[in-house]
Amino acid sequence: SCFIRLLVSTVSLDLARALKGVQKARPEWRCLDGSSIIEEVLKNQGKGLCDFGVMDEQQKTVVRNNAIQMVQSYSGMTLIAGHASFPDSKTILGGDVKFNNVFTEGDAQTYSAILYLDRDPDQIFQQRTADNDTKTKHRDFLSVENLQDWMHHEKELLCRVCKGSGIYFGLVKNENDIVEYIVNRILPPLVQEVQNKSEQALSFAIQQAIPLADVYLLLDGDRTLSPDDTSKIYFESLTNYCNTPSSNDSPLKQIFTRYPDYTFQAFLEAAMLYECFTSHAEYKRLSHDVGSNKVQLHQAWIDFLTKLPPNVHPILVSSGNREIWSATLQNQLSATQMSIIAGNHIGLHPYIVDSKAKAIVVTKLRQRRKGCKLFSFGDSGTLLSYQFQAIQPRLISTN
Repeated sequence: SCFIRLLVSTVSLDLARALKGVQKARPEWRCLDGSSIIEEVLKNQGKGLCDFGVMDEQQKTVVRNNAIQMVQSYSGMTLIAGHASFPDSKTILGGDVKFNNVFTEGDAQTYSAILYLDRDPDQIFQQRTADNDTKTKHRDFLSVENLQDWMHHEKELLCRVCKGSGIYFGLVKNENDIVEYIVNRILPPLVQEVQNKSEQALSFAIQQAIPLADVYLLLDGDRTLSPDDTSKIYFESLTNYCNTPSSNDSPLKQIFTRYPDYTFQAFLEAAMLYECFTSHAEYKRLSHDVGSNKVQLHQAWIDFLTKLPPNVHPILVSSGNREIWSATLQNQLSATQMSIIAGNHIGLHPYIVDSKAKAIVVTKLRQRRKGCKLFSFGDSGTLLSYQFQAIQPRLISTN
């Protein structure tokens, strides 16, 4: 599985609140408060956050290490709101505040990037005072100068750690700028790294999954083999399954509206979306149900594909839901040996199929089987980037 994990850090702010806006803007990203992860670790031990507060530093370190192991299990795009250090409570009353670092070696091995929310210490001071006045949260008294020292300590610490560990480190002044900063500054090199790994995994899958043949048929799934849009059906089923209100725009439509050029990042964010809503087991169960009961292949394709000669091999190349198509083909074309090249879930699939990935399939097949003939069938002009590389492209109309 692929991952991009970011730590969003600062001092004495409700970082969970800051990430709520991020989560609303990008539902395909997993946004978590670090304290909630620690709470989950403690819950598994039959304890709570109140118990954490009275632990000694050695015990807290064990809990934090367990928490970072939980973070390491997350796939996709994950943002964690956390702290790199805390003031030493024993030194606060004396005025000469010291700081205890809580950023561990495990953190350094986990995060792809760290974004520091570099707020005005005067604003932080005012917020802390307001929290105490309204009894929203109890805050130990720290002067503006103390807060400046704390921020300087954390930025120096994180800058040093990131430089030594090859982690991207960035500063942002306003929580409303977090999404834009991540998209424009942090993600491009990380997405390129994920894309490189995805293409390597795809090339390996082509070698393993597709047998040698004289003729290959490269087939789209949605609106080609079937009139259905399987991803749309999946998310409609997911809305009913999770008992959540429906929206005029599906989550996938929102993503591809942001990326009209159908870049790899669009397909990557779509793959992250599948990771966000359900567990892997629930995703597989729901996908199997959709594929077995709600998707119908065109009868003409069933008749055609069941009568292919042995030297012709059909391949489904799809950026849609792999598990849905596996169940559909097993249910309606079980007698036909068809390869599936599909990757849409960042936690379950080693590669992601996008428009460029389809071109890779054509190239690799030509390299493996010199002189083979390729026929490609699809429903959309957006697919022509790979279809023109095949000998005989066919555009299918479903009107």
